[in-house]
Amino acid sequence: MTQQRDIDQDGGKTLLYTASPYYTLAALYAHILTTMSYSEETPFQVNIPDEKIATLRTKLERATFPDELENAGWKYGPPLADIQRLAEKWRNGYDWRKHERELNRELPMFTRDIEVDGFGSVNIHYVHKKSEVVDAIPLLFCHGCRSYAHTPICF
Repeated sequence: MTQQRDIDQDGGKTLLYTASPYYTLAALYAHILTTMSYSEETPFQVNIPDEKIATLRTKLERATFPDELENAGWKYGPPLADIQRLAEKWRNGYDWRKHERELNRELPMFTRDIEVDGFGSVNIHYVHKKSEVVDAIPLLFCHGCRSYAHTPICF
């Protein structure tokens, strides 16, 4: 269920849309982004070191899987066969470099420091991709906590 909230920010309105009832986190992000000081943005590209990919493959080769509960379905998470198929795909069938190139080509990514009262400087990572739609509402997708991923905040 999408909720809409208007929050008064120094006489102006900040419009928040969130798919979660935890809109106060969205309000916090809106406050941070509209009132804190920023550094210059720095271009960012995904570049996973080869040794990290090799370590992941080694861990996937050594993975042991639990027995599956009879008739559990999705009650306790994804079925074991799905997890084993995914692990095998990541170990032998996933072209990490291809997807890395696609991310870097399609998503203009940046980092910058923001000063947050009481926390000092916080480095944030973001995608800044302008809409092709005239007068589109800007969206901010925050990640870092699975409960809030893909929660747009509109200004």
